[in-house]
Amino acid sequence: MYPSRGNVEFHLGTGLPGDATSVVLLYLALNWLILERLTLPEVIPGERVDELVAEAVRRIVPG
Repeated sequence: MYPSRGNVEFHLGTGLPGDATSVVLLYLALNWLILERLTLPEVIPGERVDELVAEAVRRIVPG
């Protein structure tokens, strides 16, 4: 199951930027990236991973 209610409530309660949908989108995007790296490590070069994570956060979580 995707992020629990507790994950979303923690995120919102701490004042982090973004809303509940942001939490779910980040969870799905980053978990897919982890799965991809574990199962097909040659598809996304290691040096590109940090760049992709930073870009996902920039695009999903507002300023």
